Amino acid sequence: FDHAAILQAALRRLRAKATYEPIGFDLLDDKFPFSHLEHLYTTLLGQVVERRNFRRKILQYGFLEELAEKAPHHGSGRPGALYRFHQNRYFELVEKEIFFEV
Repeated sequence: FDHAAILQAALRRLRAKATYEPIGFDLLDDKFPFSHLEHLYTTLLGQVVERRNFRRKILQYGFLEELAEKAPHHGSGRPGALYRFHQNRYFELVEKEIFFEV
C-alpha cells in the first residue's frame, strides 16, 4: 500500500473542503479563542491567513457567538474572548444560499 499517497490525497481533500465548509469548527472545543481558529485554518490550508481579513470575514457570517468568558490567561497581554460556533445559524445561511468561503 502507498500510505503516503493516501495521506496526501486525504490532506488535499481536507484543505479543499476547509475553504468552502466550516469543518474547522468540528476540530475545536465548544468554546475557543479566535486565535485557535486562525491557527487551525493556517495549519489546514498550509498558508498564513491574513489576520484582520480572516477575522472580519468569519465574523460577518454571523455563526460565531462571542461569549462573555475570556480565555485562560497565559503570559503577557490581555486574555482574549471565547467564541462558540452555532451550527443552526450556519445551516440557516446555507438555506438562504449564503455559502461559507475562506
